[in-house]
Amino acid sequence: PATPYYNTLLLRDMALNRHLALLHAAFQQCPAMADAIRLLKVWLRQRSLDKGLSGFSGFLGSMLAVHLLDTSRISKTMSSYQILRMILTTLGTVDWTKKGTFMHKDDSTPSAADFHRSFEVVFVDNTGYLNLTAHMTEASYCELVHEAKLALGCLHAHTGDAFEALFMVPIKFSHKFDQVIQLSDVAALKRPGVKAWQQRCLAAGGDWLASAERYAGRVLRRGLAERASLVSIRCNSKLQWSVAKPAVKLQSATMSVGLLLDHAAAFSVVEQGPSADAPEADDFRAFWGKKSELRRFRDTSILEAVVWKSDSMAEKRTIPMRIVTHLLERHMSVDAASVCDVTQPYDAVLQPAPVTRTSAVQLPDGDDAAAADHADSDVIPKNSQQARILLAAEKAKVAKSSKKQKKMFAGTGEEETAKIMSSFEYLARQLRAIEGLSLDIISVQGASPLFRNTDVFPSMAGVRCEGAKSLTVATPHGKKSANWRSSVLLPGAVRSPPWSDVFDIVCHLEGSGSWPDDVDAIARVKASFFVQLSAMLEQKHSLTAVPTASHLLVAVNGFLFRLSIAHAFELALLERSA
Repeated sequence: PATPYYNTLLLRDMALNRHLALLHAAFQQCPAMADAIRLLKVWLRQRSLDKGLSGFSGFLGSMLAVHLLDTSRISKTMSSYQILRMILTTLGTVDWTKKGTFMHKDDSTPSAADFHRSFEVVFVDNTGYLNLTAHMTEASYCELVHEAKLALGCLHAHTGDAFEALFMVPIKFSHKFDQVIQLSDVAALKRPGVKAWQQRCLAAGGDWLASAERYAGRVLRRGLAERASLVSIRCNSKLQWSVAKPAVKLQSATMSVGLLLDHAAAFSVVEQGPSADAPEADDFRAFWGKKSELRRFRDTSILEAVVWKSDSMAEKRTIPMRIVTHLLERHMSVDAASVCDVTQPYDAVLQPAPVTRTSAVQLPDGDDAAAADHADSDVIPKNSQQARILLAAEKAKVAKSSKKQKKMFAGTGEEETAKIMSSFEYLARQLRAIEGLSLDIISVQGASPLFRNTDVFPSMAGVRCEGAKSLTVATPHGKKSANWRSSVLLPGAVRSPPWSDVFDIVCHLEGSGSWPDDVDAIARVKASFFVQLSAMLEQKHSLTAVPTASHLLVAVNGFLFRLSIAHAFELALLERSA
């Protein structure tokens, strides 16, 4: 049928010679334009913007340069660098999805509204009838605009490595986005039941893959809305094959979805919609399906909403993936099992392995077992009834704590970081509020990597030490109370103490001229401050504090902080002595 896309293909063949003559005349008129187009093609290739079904080719860049020359935005005396910069500026500032660009326009040619009704991106050639960007999707054009803005920012920075960053370093599609989601079963898009885009496929001359790419882009941009500042879709298909082999089927293609997230809104748990009685409520429910539900909010409003339940920050980071999977499954009949988050496995690297408690009852094996029967009575024989009771008690304790361990290690460290920061802020407030010191504390700053959000595995709250426990066990001589430590084979005389990470914090005192001018004397003055601070923290705030000669250890909510005092004059003395 004579659809807009079919007519575009015909016009493209008819205008080929006219376009060639136009480009030749423009390059003769402005010789530097050829080098500028070469640079533009290299930039497009390095960022994979000219690839795919809806890429921005070098021909489109050349036609844009000709248009800028005709409108006097490019002059004949400009250098190739200046021409390239003007092309990037035009791509980054003009929106072809809302207000198209026309190389020629008069009353006899179709209007801008006519082109925008049929195409997502509009750039009309010098005939006034052919849309050169008819194949481009809004998603691919937005990616082009985003990259053009980044390139302009790099050029405006006037850094020495701008040329290398723009033209020498290739950037893959997966490296440009915060999250990359891949659909492996592209053949599923041809299954019946998705009428919305299958009708568009008919209008596009049967190119079902390009139609699916357009439709998926519209659905995902609406579903992600403010969560993603850029949604790009790339269909990778093998369109080249040997002439001696059969043509490659498009079923072997894959569809990749790149998301550039707005981290302020990307992980929001609630997606608010219109009110229940609004005309848009039906459309909202039809778009989200069973995920949509009526909710009452704190401001007493009753709205349609979509809730993505998440117990940790690690689960919140999966919300964009869950949205994409749900929308593709609902609107394009895609199996959720064929949707894969390429970046999701990296979260597993940040999740610490659960601490599995080994049994406290160490029983000897082999020759050690025979020797243990004649050894000290504190060692429990392997097959004794006492050993079986101890093992059963330890297994019950491990099973009881397994549920707590799952919750304890569910996230990737954000919750533990928040707890440590809260404890640090509490300690800092108490230190600044202490009265009666020789010098007041004016500031408390964190010095460990955690306070810079660079600690990969934040420490959890320390385990409190408990005394030795006694168990009542059955022996051949009747029931007897056995001490836990003496009933277990340990590698040493005593157990190793529980380990807890320590976080360094630095206190700054108010200025004073009474400090000594000797490094050792300054260290002794600091030690006296630590002793005085520990006593005040224990008396006024019931905090456990242990002073040492070089620092003060303070335990807050199970976390251990190592407090030291900074003195500028001490640093000068150390530099002088060095």
